[in-house]
Amino acid sequence: MPKPRHEIWKLFTETEPQVKGQKDHPAAQCNACKFDIRNAMPSGNMLRHVLTCPRVEEETLSRWKEYD
Repeated sequence: MPKPRHEIWKLFTETEPQVKGQKDHPAAQCNACKFDIRNAMPSGNMLRHVLTCPRVEEETLSRWKEYD
């Protein structure tokens, strides 16, 4: 049974899947500003982007600030 996706994925769209043995992390695009992230990691570059994205709503931003 696969591990459930991190909740931050609700703010992104997967643009390139993870390929076992070749690509450790999928690529993703921010739903708010369309910024592309190549090696999308929920607790790393995805979270950093959400915290600095100018188009993320304040309510969403305050929710994710507690994870920083």
